[in-house]
Amino acid sequence: AECPRLLVADIGGTNARFAIVEDDGDPGAPVSLACDDFPDLVDTVGAGLRLLARGAAAGGTGSLVVQMAKLR
Repeated sequence: AECPRLLVADIGGTNARFAIVEDDGDPGAPVSLACDDFPDLVDTVGAGLRLLARGAAAGGTGSLVVQMAKLR
């Protein structure tokens, strides 16, 4: 059975790093963002996901569907 791709993140006070864990269990190439460039965590995660999606499309590794929802 195919495993869903998972987002992994290391979010600190200075930088936020994101990667997608591939079907084989290995994390893909990470992207790193400066936390100060974003007003909040939601915007930081959204930017990280958009960068990862662009990388997946450019690298021909399949698609990454990005869906964001704001919790109340």
